[in-house]
Amino acid sequence: MGGEREYSLEHEIFLDVLNFIPVVRLHRPILRRSTLGCCNTGNSVCPVRTYLFVGKEKSVIPFILAGIMLYGPYAWCFIRKEPTEGYGLSWTLDRKGLKETLLAITLTLAPLTPLAMRWPGNDLPRSLPSNTVLTLLAAGAVAAVVEEVFFRGWIQTLLSKRTNRNISIVATALLFAMAHLFLKLHWLRFATFFPGLVMGILRDRHRSVAPSAIYHFAGNIWSIWFFPNIPI
Repeated sequence: MGGEREYSLEHEIFLDVLNFIPVVRLHRPILRRSTLGCCNTGNSVCPVRTYLFVGKEKSVIPFILAGIMLYGPYAWCFIRKEPTEGYGLSWTLDRKGLKETLLAITLTLAPLTPLAMRWPGNDLPRSLPSNTVLTLLAAGAVAAVVEEVFFRGWIQTLLSKRTNRNISIVATALLFAMAHLFLKLHWLRFATFFPGLVMGILRDRHRSVAPSAIYHFAGNIWSIWFFPNIPI
């Protein structure tokens, strides 16, 4: 199974972070990478990965890294006595922001769905146990919150103070994509640059990371569902 261990930044960080979510630990005390909804067929295993498997080992490094990404921007504001609202960390979401977020999801993910459904090797429809679905939702939510606080909340705001809004959005999306290339070089991981642009625009338009986090969550669930065996 060594050839299957290719994971994105969310996969590496947040599978371990999920071990600290009480709701998940009620069912699975420790989560580990494995295969999902498939049975062994001879010597081969279906390549679809899941987030549910009981293991005995876990590293604290991903948890520490995620904690820094999540709480670091708030600590920055506290130390510098700057309002968190200036970094979009107030988590406000009005009706206009919600509408634009749902519109962005519809315009970007909906057109790609037919292509994803016909992607070579994509075994659809999937049949997942409810606990797996809940874990996938938790993983997508945790990844969205932590990464949006760090990238769109902190980095994009800092860059916007030194450049202009457009450059800060593009530069942050580029850094976001490069972060996904950190563990393993693969061209599909750089595709995260494009949703990074959408999330940057949402954060800039509404002065909050809430819209971008919702979009990020939807994108995470979409990609995990349709492309669980592709290293993006």
